[in-house]
Amino acid sequence: MDIVISDRLIANTPVLWFRPVDGSVSRRPLIVLFHRFMASRELDANLGYILAKAGYSVVCPQAALHGVKDNATLRAASFWPILLDTLEKFPALLAACQQEKLGDISRLGVMGSSMGGFAVLGAMARYPAIQAGAAYMASGYFADAILTIHPPSGETVADYLRGLAPYNLAGKEAVLAQRPLFLWHGEQDTIVDVRYTERLREAINSDSLTCIIDPQAGHKITQLSVEEGLLFFRQSLPV
Repeated sequence: MDIVISDRLIANTPVLWFRPVDGSVSRRPLIVLFHRFMASRELDANLGYILAKAGYSVVCPQAALHGVKDNATLRAASFWPILLDTLEKFPALLAACQQEKLGDISRLGVMGSSMGGFAVLGAMARYPAIQAGAAYMASGYFADAILTIHPPSGETVADYLRGLAPYNLAGKEAVLAQRPLFLWHGEQDTIVDVRYTERLREAINSDSLTCIIDPQAGHKITQLSVEEGLLFFRQSLPV
């Protein structure tokens, strides 16, 4: 199956759009792929390609401050405002995808690793239109994670937490338990502690959850973990 990759501007956001050449794109399930922190859309293009090869239409939006000309120092200190910006722009991105017929948003999935995984969990907590999600090496417990993962300066923490409150998973786990969710984490992760995934696994405790903790892996997805995520989407969001 041949794959086409386009660089588009959707809802004022640069995106990479992956889709198979054959068939009607508007009828294919749409997966929004959120990329990693301090990485470009292009560096996560392998995931978009793999999903498109399986028959999905995939849109990977560029996160704020991640353009070639953006200040890398400012970007490194802005994990939480970047995450919040991604989550707040999600409805407009979906509306534009629907208008431009980039995929079937009635069959909508989200996928991401590291910061992208944070976005997956936050989006699923807020937006019920998402039917399935795959989060790698992430936490949806923002009020806890903000203190240890790229913590902002003390005077801004409260402000960020107010903005992130609608997306914070604490107390909203039942919302995720109603839809298929795939979690993957390396037990040796020194960036995002595996305890966040373990906490969510225990809180959901549902047949809709697929949770894999790799005892040997650190903060890096593996080929096997990608294959397992693809199998999850094939079962929960069939083409």
